[in-house]
Order: sequence, then structure tokens, then C-alpha cells
Amino acid sequence: MLVLAAPPSYADEAAFKPLLIEPAKTLTDRCRNGIVAHRIEKWHKRDHLGVPQPSSFDSVEKIMRDMAPEAIGRLEDNGCDPRYLWGFIGCTALDDPNFKSEKIVSRGVTADTDEEMAVIMKTCIDGIANAGVSPAL
Repeated sequence: MLVLAAPPSYADEAAFKPLLIEPAKTLTDRCRNGIVAHRIEKWHKRDHLGVPQPSSFDSVEKIMRDMAPEAIGRLEDNGCDPRYLWGFIGCTALDDPNFKSEKIVSRGVTADTDEEMAVIMKTCIDGIANAGVSPAL
């Protein structure tokens, strides 16, 4: 059986709990829970760091792991729709207020708390669903 569940430490947080489908009965439920859990983990580990640490990009392997995380590859390998996965990741990406570029236009999406991030994630889930993209192939 395919297991794509949120780590308990993230799934139990009140702000994010409504985003997860429990119990996850279908592949669609498991795909949605898997990408949400991955995004919560990234939110807690990296998003709060602000500017990426220089050591994060000291090798090609680290760059590739950052650009194409193993968790997303596993979800794709297990039948989750890449359009949903990457659409959700792109939609929930936050602007770094310290990043300045003339070529990249800020989207103005920011979050300082779990509650704010949960609202962004819910909005993205709804938007992707309204576009007719399902979490599973």
C-alpha cells in the first residue's frame, strides 16, 4: 500500500490540520496530503530562514535536491499528477523580501505565521481544483 502521509508533528498543527484529508482513502487523498506535508516541512525548515544560506548551494547535488526534491519525485512515481504537485509548489512559493532583481517581478505573496501560510495553501488547493487538475493521475 502506498503511504504518503504527513509527519505527525506537522499534521497535528492546528493551522494545517484542515488542509489534510483524514483518513486518506484514495490515491487522490494521499497525493494531496503528500504535497501538503512536503510544503509544510519546507515552510518550517527553509522559508523561515529568509535568505538561503550560502552552504545550501555549494554543490550541484544540493542545487538539484532543492529544485527537484526527492519527496516530489516519490509522489510522481506513485501516480500523483506533476501538474498538481508543481502547481501547488509554485502557488505556495513566497517572495523573499530581501531578494532584489530587475528581471523577476515580486508576486507580493508573504506569510509570517502558520495561519497565514495555511490560508495561502488552501487558496492554492482551491485554485488548482477549480482549474480541473486532480492530485492523482
